[in-house]
Amino acid sequence: MGDKTKNRFRTSAPSGISAGIGRMELYDMPSGLRKTDKRVIRLTDCLSITPAPGESCPTDCSAFFLNTTSCTYTIAAPTQEDWMTVLCQLAFQPDKNKNVKK
Repeated sequence: MGDKTKNRFRTSAPSGISAGIGRMELYDMPSGLRKTDKRVIRLTDCLSITPAPGESCPTDCSAFFLNTTSCTYTIAAPTQEDWMTVLCQLAFQPDKNKNVKK
């Protein structure tokens, strides 16, 4: 109990239609890329994205926390790819309908 398990995942943040729901897809690497091995994180469920400097991760990667309404994911991404900024832009877009007067 209490042990942290680290799984190797391939992640993807597909760019969809502008009216679609943003999502991040996690694929379990040891099992291949079968459709049943995909886990989808809806970015509308995202509460915060914060750096995780104390977490161990592979060389040339940086870790960050993706906090959602259901759980917290610890994700490591290559340092040269700025996943945190991109995910923040996708997850925390201003609501265009909020300022529309009826």
